[in-house]
Amino acid sequence: MIKLIGVVIILVGLVLKLDTLGVVLVEGLSTGLESGLGIGEILSIIGGSFYFYTIYVNFLINIISGKCRQVLYGTNGKKVSYFRLTPGTFFGEMDYLDQNRTCVKTECLTDVKLSVIYHETLEK
Repeated sequence: MIKLIGVVIILVGLVLKLDTLGVVLVEGLSTGLESGLGIGEILSIIGGSFYFYTIYVNFLINIISGKCRQVLYGTNGKKVSYFRLTPGTFFGEMDYLDQNRTCVKTECLTDVKLSVIYHETLEK
């Protein structure tokens, strides 16, 4: 196998302008396999440290179960504040409504169950 295959996958994904989340997931799987981890271990690691970055989105996300937090960063890159997200809380609404990239990072603190509500459903 190729050492540092993850770097190659990320570069190819950037050059071809592929879906960012898909590229990162493929990169994580391939790097995990390269390092000798099993599929179950890889999925556990990915699920346990999943970060959802809100980028140009056409959906909202509702937390069904579990806990997340949002971290807001200042212009200097330092953490400014935290927001707790619990079941029933939506996130991604700022990006959805403004279609702008925000400086908020959503981190899942526990196993979560999410509901994704797409633009097409919201506009009906």
